Amino acid sequence: MTLGNGFVETHAYDTRYFPDRITVTGGTPKLDWDYTVDEVGNPTLIADVLTPAQNRTYGYQDFQYYLTQGNGPWGALSWTYDRIGNRLTETRGATTDSYSYVLNGVGGHTAKLDAITLGAGGLRAYSFDPAGNQTQVAEGADVVTMSYDDAGRLARLERPAMGFATDLLYDGRSYLRYAEEAELALISRDGFETGDLACWSVVVGGTAGGVCPAAVGRV
Repeated sequence: MTLGNGFVETHAYDTRYFPDRITVTGGTPKLDWDYTVDEVGNPTLIADVLTPAQNRTYGYQDFQYYLTQGNGPWGALSWTYDRIGNRLTETRGATTDSYSYVLNGVGGHTAKLDAITLGAGGLRAYSFDPAGNQTQVAEGADVVTMSYDDAGRLARLERPAMGFATDLLYDGRSYLRYAEEAELALISRDGFETGDLACWSVVVGGTAGGVCPAAVGRV
């Protein structure tokens, strides 16, 4: 397909319609990724033909095919899981974060995240209401709280330590209509109705301000 900037992006597939190659050209080659996949189509290698130092390798857990390894230009990443697919650990280089979960009536894990013990030090704790809605994420004195309306929709986000708050409004179909940040120092100064990119830097321990990074979750 031809992109708005005139570059041409081409996708190739193998006989099973699994990804085989992606190229982007525009006078000169801009991107050339060559895929190797396993028997069910999960990528195990994305070879960057133009810049081999940017190669990416992936590993998976049999038989659920949970992602267990993701190495690339960002460094070495690996994960472990419990029997129902909850993440137990995430290792970045030599640093490992450990995950714990709210227990069920017989002592097994539910899918509700209870806490992350951070390999670099500290604890990030999570709280839920009786309906299962996440109500709080706390790392020491840095707390993000979530409030819900009578219909169970997220109605407010607050981060008191940073002086930030956001109210969310919905229409009669429960579509998000407006999300206005009450604190102008937040990443985005406008609500969604302006058409501007709006996001919320509620990552505990993170900072706000400047341009919204792609990795930050959007409201």
